[in-house]
This record gives sequence, structure tokens and C-alpha cells, in this order.
Amino acid sequence: INSKTTPKPSQCWSLEIFQKMISISFTLDKKEFLRAYSTNPQLKKFYLLFSSFGLLIAATLAYQFLKNEDNSTIIFSVVGGLIGILFVSSRRNSRYEDIYDKTPSLRSEINYTFSNESLKSNGESFQSEAKWDTVYKVTENNEFFYLYLNKESMYFVPKRVFTSNQIEEFRSILTHN
Repeated sequence: INSKTTPKPSQCWSLEIFQKMISISFTLDKKEFLRAYSTNPQLKKFYLLFSSFGLLIAATLAYQFLKNEDNSTIIFSVVGGLIGILFVSSRRNSRYEDIYDKTPSLRSEINYTFSNESLKSNGESFQSEAKWDTVYKVTENNEFFYLYLNKESMYFVPKRVFTSNQIEEFRSILTHN
């Protein structure tokens, strides 16, 4: 090889220059964990649909109540339906409180590394990596990013742990994957 045609190291381009990587660490308190689930766009749709269906049934039964003379069964059904909706709504938060209380790793430091290829997470008792092509969906609200690996499994990351530049870089990683 002729030394005149071999590029000098300063002339070589490295792909690492273009590699974006963001590393963050955080801990979650119980309030923030519950807020992440209560403001999750996917879950909000489900509970809104469930509540709307329950209210529709209650309204239908109330209409039947007004039309009929024998109303004892209908009254019981309407009141039972409304109590059911309230129970499910209140039980939703207690379910996530139980998860938080029974999972010590949720209270320890969580580390994420986001790159063009994958997202990595680790904590006191877990370690995982997911390639971006396995991410099913990404959503965000004012407080969190939600990264869904499938319809049942997701990561959520509080926006408070990012600098404003990191948020833009993270959105760029998401856009390109």
C-alpha cells in the first residue's frame, strides 16, 4: 500500500462521533410511582372506556327505572353499577401501591442508558437490554416518557431526570428508531 493513499488517523471518520448515548439514574418515591401509572396514557384510555361503559349501563338502567313501575331491581342494579365503578377506580391505585410496597427494587436507584441501538436498564436486582425494534410504542405526557415493549410491559422514565438538552437528544433517538 502506498503511504500517500493511506489516510492519516485525523482524516478517518469514526462512527462513534455520531453515536448518541444518554445515561441517567434516579430513584422513585411512592407518589411518583403512583403518578406514573395514574397518568399513563394507555391505562387512562382503558379506565375511561371502562367508566364510560359503566355510566352507559347506569344511564340505561335509570331510564328503565323511570319507565317502569317495579323499580326495586333496577335501583339495586344502578346503585350496584355505580359502586362497582367507584370500587374499580379506587382499587386501581391500591393495586399499584401494593406493587410498590412489595417490590424493593422499585425503591432503589434505577439506571438507564439510551443509545441509537438499544435501551439498557439496571438496578439493584435486575438488568435488561432491549433493542429499539422491539419497542412497541412510545408515548409521553408532562411528567414521563412511556416505552412499551408490548401491550403489557413498559418502562417509564420521569422527565425530571433529564436536562433540557438530553430531552431533545432522547426524542431524536426515539425519532430515528
